[in-house]
Amino acid sequence: MTDDELIRRVAQGHDDAAEDLFKRYAPPVFTLAFQMLRSREEAEEVLQDTFLKLYRIASRYEAERGSVKTFIYAVARSQALSRLRSRTRTPATATAYDVHDSASTLSTGEADPLTGIVVRDALAQLTAQERTLLEASFYEGASHEQLASRHGLPLGTLKSKLRRALLKLRDLLGEV
Repeated sequence: MTDDELIRRVAQGHDDAAEDLFKRYAPPVFTLAFQMLRSREEAEEVLQDTFLKLYRIASRYEAERGSVKTFIYAVARSQALSRLRSRTRTPATATAYDVHDSASTLSTGEADPLTGIVVRDALAQLTAQERTLLEASFYEGASHEQLASRHGLPLGTLKSKLRRALLKLRDLLGEV
């Protein structure tokens, strides 16, 4: 069953479809949460919160706006960012964990090692600034304002650079 079919069935209240989506996306969602939060317990909670929220909002999915995978990752990222913002201390930086280390099982957020290789290759083709901005935004949870300040860029310029980097990455990845 395709992801689109599963999300439609989840929106109709079919628990079996929700379970299938969970089995399919739990490993990469957990990895994304762990990379952002640096805490196994919090990553597990984000994983659970993500799929509970997906069960409630599945009817909001619009195929023309992106894939089911993108929809799930957006929900997971939002859940992780909420946890980061609620912390009283400063979140860990991405430099504490090398997301490009191929020896790590958590390096790409994907259960399929081939996809991880493709993603690493695509990231390597970005400029250093594009890669740094994307990693800080997605793995550290840095806001646009924080990134603009950190890199000495006007906010609009930073947003344009991030958008171009995402579009470039999408083109490089194709349909992974």
